[in-house]
Amino acid sequence: MIVEIAMFSLRDIKEEVFDLFASGKCLDRMGGIPGPLGVHGCHGYGGNQLLRLNVEGQLAQGEWCLTPKGVRVEANHCVKGTVNGPWAYEEETGHIIYTRSRQCLTVDAPRPGDLTLTRCDADNQFQKFVWKEFYQ
Repeated sequence: MIVEIAMFSLRDIKEEVFDLFASGKCLDRMGGIPGPLGVHGCHGYGGNQLLRLNVEGQLAQGEWCLTPKGVRVEANHCVKGTVNGPWAYEEETGHIIYTRSRQCLTVDAPRPGDLTLTRCDADNQFQKFVWKEFYQ
């Protein structure tokens, strides 16, 4: 399964989106707060599928920051007054890394609608994200 991820990054004031190949599936906040980050069919309208990764490592959708809960990832209120976070994007491997544990955001192969944090593996296609520009 190949999943498309719709996100944007605040880098040099430029908004960009990254996606995982071209599957028609996108990362999605799934609407519930707090609630899990998952994978769903892309709709192309942004909303719950438009997330940002800023240069300080904050991965969020609006005021909802993505945080691990065990091995799952969910959206919770961002800590007021902060813009930093524990996430990094590694361009060479395409990994989105939770820097505190050095684990990678991974589409759960047995349950392809779910996302987990697992050991990073350069050969794992469920961990590879690439950038593409997005303008609203």
